[in-house]
Amino acid sequence: MAFFREAKCPNCGGELRIPDDKTTVKCMYCSSDIVVRQAIQIAGGANIENFVNLAQTAKDAGNYEEAYGYYTKILEIDPGNCEAWFGKGESAGWTSTLRQFRLPEMITAFQKALDCTSSDKKQELTTRIADTINSVAVAYYKLAKNQLKEYISLDNTWSEYLEHCSVVIQAVERAHEYAPNDKQILENIIFICKDNIEGVAYDDRYDTFEGIPTPKVARVSQEYEATLRKKIEIYEAKLKQLDPSYQPAKIKKASTCFVATATMDDATHPFVLILQEFRDEFLTKAKSGRAFINYYYTYGPYFASLIRKNKMFRFLSLIFIVYPSVQLAKVFIKKR
Repeated sequence: MAFFREAKCPNCGGELRIPDDKTTVKCMYCSSDIVVRQAIQIAGGANIENFVNLAQTAKDAGNYEEAYGYYTKILEIDPGNCEAWFGKGESAGWTSTLRQFRLPEMITAFQKALDCTSSDKKQELTTRIADTINSVAVAYYKLAKNQLKEYISLDNTWSEYLEHCSVVIQAVERAHEYAPNDKQILENIIFICKDNIEGVAYDDRYDTFEGIPTPKVARVSQEYEATLRKKIEIYEAKLKQLDPSYQPAKIKKASTCFVATATMDDATHPFVLILQEFRDEFLTKAKSGRAFINYYYTYGPYFASLIRKNKMFRFLSLIFIVYPSVQLAKVFIKKR
């Protein structure tokens, strides 16, 4: 649908109202052929310059909501202004909240910017777009991480965090499409995937015994872990092509040896650390071992709470559970 906009003939200066869906029209005063976009720009030139300055000032001050409004006004006058499209997309991204990540709007605006950019400037703009998406996504991830740390003991906090991270991964993957040779972007995708797989160990302050929070671990499902590991494999291969010296970091799952920790009353006791190493290096690599881990993380906190509150239980656990388990773990670790 066409809109009639205020315009000015560049030849005779006549005031016009012309449809914005046309490329050229004839001036009703001097009958010369005029370019519609140029005529509209001439009429709104002063306003555009003012809005550009106001948008830049707002952006420099970190007021992206205000900048977004000014960029919108510029585009109402000049729909083909690529810098305004970029600024609008950037502003949309930086006004994202945990409730609404404005990735689709940001991407749409960036694509509009690319569509109206000259071919000799497309590569430069593409790099700026990739950098912006990556920066916004990382900032969004940090917001999600901070919320997780504060509210991890509440129901649904972990699942909401994973949803936020899923959106972040999608965004950084999109940035990778714009800049396939950017190593930092690849490393960010890998890092977030690994972060999700490693999970979070925490003390549940709403589940206590004698005022002591119960240690727990939040983990992803086996199915989602497989999906994340596949992504890691893909992007590590791409990173290896760009940097042959790249060495993938090991995934270290967050852990709490509930029974051993309750028995020794110390999460850093050598017995606890040995059992954690045995789990990470051996149990996680066998189907039966992973099944045992899932069972243990389901029922371990309950047994730990019983052991923690009774000295006799702690002694019996040390003699019949922890000490024999540590000796067995040492045998496997020594054979490695």
